[in-house]
Amino acid sequence: MERKLKGRLRNILLARYTDLTPMGRYHPDDIFIISYPKSGSNWLRTMFAGIIHGLDLEYAQPALVSELVPGHKTKYYKRFQTPMFFRFHALLHRSFRRVIYLIRDGRDAIVSYHHHTQTVKQKSVDLLDVVEGREFIQPFNFSWAQHVRAWQGNPFKANLITVRYEDLLTDTVGELGRLLEFAGIETGTDGLEGIAKAASFEKMREREKRLGNTNSAWPPGQQFMRRGIAGSHKDEKSAEALRAFLDQSAQTLTSLGYLTPETPQPL
Repeated sequence: MERKLKGRLRNILLARYTDLTPMGRYHPDDIFIISYPKSGSNWLRTMFAGIIHGLDLEYAQPALVSELVPGHKTKYYKRFQTPMFFRFHALLHRSFRRVIYLIRDGRDAIVSYHHHTQTVKQKSVDLLDVVEGREFIQPFNFSWAQHVRAWQGNPFKANLITVRYEDLLTDTVGELGRLLEFAGIETGTDGLEGIAKAASFEKMREREKRLGNTNSAWPPGQQFMRRGIAGSHKDEKSAEALRAFLDQSAQTLTSLGYLTPETPQPL
């Protein structure tokens, strides 16, 4: 109880004497980019920062992008405008009233998350242990299928739009336009084409090499942006891990069109 009171007092003082707002205090018009980890939300956040705030993405520092579109590691944020954009991997939250839900083929997302886990923990991790929940990065101790089903259910009745990572790859300008319409933001196609080009995977990797990233847990010299392609699980996933993942997720993959009844199963 004493700790909670101290926390509330700190938040009151911050709000009164600074221009910072405690994370968790939002405006109903704010927009939340939500995804399972390693589904492209950092890429989408970067593009939104470029579109909304006019950043030159070639030179924009990652810390500035994170300040303009804050995320789950931020305790306090500065409200530059309303609506603000945020980026989270949260399972569910009743305060998120306007949601962009970003979905990636779970087989690709879990493989990327496996590499991410190994890099953060700086040890070899069995992919099967990641799939079955024995190895994970706190606080993301939920499966891909659990995350997708929770947000598909939308129990708090958020105003929600879904975008597929694969569609963002193939039609970046068209999908950005659709999301901006949802957000009530008007912009020209020419500007979106420039943002899409500046935020291509190759450009993002090159930018990271020059400017680094804001993940304090990330070991120096390791590339955060890895492959960024659709279908990466095909040459990176063992048959045993794939079977385990399909046991959890086949129905959800099928409902999203990532899997068909005719898809061959691993032996």
